[in-house]
Amino acid sequence: MKSNIKLVASDLDGTLLNSQKQLTQTLYNAIGRLQRKGIIFVPATGRVLNAVPDYVKSIPLLKYIITSNGAAINDIPTGKEIASSYLPVETTINTIKKAAALPIMIEIFSGGKAYTEKKFISNLNYYGVVGQHINYVLSTRTPINNTLQFIKEHPNQIENVNLIFSDDKLRLAFRQELTAENFAAVTSSSPNNLEITSKLATKGNALKTLCSQLNILPEQVVAFGDSSNDEDMLKFAGLGIAMENGEEHIKKIATHTTFSCDENGVLAAMEKFIL
Repeated sequence: MKSNIKLVASDLDGTLLNSQKQLTQTLYNAIGRLQRKGIIFVPATGRVLNAVPDYVKSIPLLKYIITSNGAAINDIPTGKEIASSYLPVETTINTIKKAAALPIMIEIFSGGKAYTEKKFISNLNYYGVVGQHINYVLSTRTPINNTLQFIKEHPNQIENVNLIFSDDKLRLAFRQELTAENFAAVTSSSPNNLEITSKLATKGNALKTLCSQLNILPEQVVAFGDSSNDEDMLKFAGLGIAMENGEEHIKKIATHTTFSCDENGVLAAMEKFIL
């Protein structure tokens, strides 16, 4: 197993990063060892590119990153987007109109940035954004006046629609509704959100695209994740590893479960299977 691995892909929040959104120094060093062995390391996140922490983007020898749940693959050294799968404009507008009728926060990911209306930013607590997430939103979101107008000005450039709920029953009901329509991929990376992308834009599809470009086989890939938006990535990889803090169905479909993100689970699995 150890000699056969050519690429390692990892989710960020709840996986590579601990619950304090930190990348431990020991794990940072281990990724450096990985890269120096010629093994490609690829962060794969639901975050938009400009919301990826600098300490992740500055990992030694890091070249590729999958963002917006697979809607974009970026080349870090050049800053270029090497592959993308955008939401069709009709699907985006339909989703936004439905969401606007609900008491939820709406975010748009486009061009590596996240946008949300000023009315949401000024009332984050009401929409269920609390604690450390407040500073995260304030530091990574660009305020706009009108979401639909933004979409009309940026047609076919929408990577992701992110919806934030304060009511879980409403979230689950809306997820069912969107899933039944079958116009887009609907996933989640936290207990209070829904992430809507093109049906082609999943972490698994992006990883498959990247591996195809690099002539890497699925059995030469290890993937780490904890949430439903990691599922097809874990299924694609020859070794799909779930975090102990992950969702139960993710642990069931994974080929292995490691320690939690607060116990350096990624590091433990790297040392066992790769390094």
